[in-house]
Amino acid sequence: MLKLALATLNNQFSLLDNLLNLKVNIKYGCKSGSCGKCKCILVEGKIKEMRDHSYVLSSLEIKNQTILACQSLAQTDLTIKLIP
Repeated sequence: MLKLALATLNNQFSLLDNLLNLKVNIKYGCKSGSCGKCKCILVEGKIKEMRDHSYVLSSLEIKNQTILACQSLAQTDLTIKLIP
């Protein structure tokens, strides 16, 4: 699990862009929310979704707090779990 302080994140950029800037090894593809490769689990904290991603994530994934890093903006300190 990764704990990320809001102070180390730029909330003008997606969570994915922030993770890449921090040299975190995360899978990604399109950066637009359509491929689903950047899925991660929001363990703690709040994000703002840049667009609806329910067409990429299953209802079970949404229920389990799965988010798309490329379509999420950090609103607070975050704890996330990367999906291998």
